[in-house]
Amino acid sequence: METSRYYQCKYCFQDFEPKRRRVQKFCSNSCRSKAHHAKKQAKDLKSKTSTLPSKNFEFPKIKKEPKKSSETITAAGIGNVEE
Repeated sequence: METSRYYQCKYCFQDFEPKRRRVQKFCSNSCRSKAHHAKKQAKDLKSKTSTLPSKNFEFPKIKKEPKKSSETITAAGIGNVEE
């Protein structure tokens, strides 16, 4: 006499009879796919919220250097190197 063992789907939480040899986590491919997308979306949301700066965060000040005029720029290939 064969006893049927029912599993519970990890996505929709319905009981189902497994159709494959190994332990199944999901009742169908659509539940498996939906669970994967939900897990991926939750991971993306978590990473986005953790990388945002806090309200008290101040960006570091960038020192601006004055632009060099074309007379002070030298290039050995052009031949305008002063010795």
